[in-house]
Amino acid sequence: MTDRKDLVVLGVGMSGNVAANKCAAAGWSVAVVDELLYGGTCALRGCDPKKILRRAAEIVDAARLMRGKGIDENDLAINWSELMAHKRAFTDKMPSQIESGLEKNGVETLQGSAQFVNENTIWRRLVAR
Repeated sequence: MTDRKDLVVLGVGMSGNVAANKCAAAGWSVAVVDELLYGGTCALRGCDPKKILRRAAEIVDAARLMRGKGIDENDLAINWSELMAHKRAFTDKMPSQIESGLEKNGVETLQGSAQFVNENTIWRRLVAR
C-alpha cells in the first residue's frame, strides 16, 4: 500500500516532534515513525531525567561541603526509590502526551522502524502497540 505524505519524520524526539507539529500546522500531510517510545533521548533517558537525578546529588554534595560551617548533613541522604519514582512521574507520561499532541495536530503516529528506499520512498515496518 502506498501512502503519500508531505513529510515523514523518522524519530519522535523533541526536534522531530516540533518539526512534525509545525508542518502539520502549516497544512502539510505529516506522519511520524519511531521504534522507541515517543519523546526521544532528551525527554526520556537523557537531559530531563539527568537534571532530576543530578539535582539530588548536588544538594547532598552542597550540604557536605558546608559541614562544620553551620550545616549538619548527618541525616541527609538520597532515597533512591523515591527519587526514581519522582523521575518516572515525569518521564512515564511523556510518550502518551507527545503522541496525543501530535494526533490532535493531525499528525499520523506510527510505531515501528523505517528506512529510506530511495530519495522519495520510505519503507516502514510497523509493530503492534
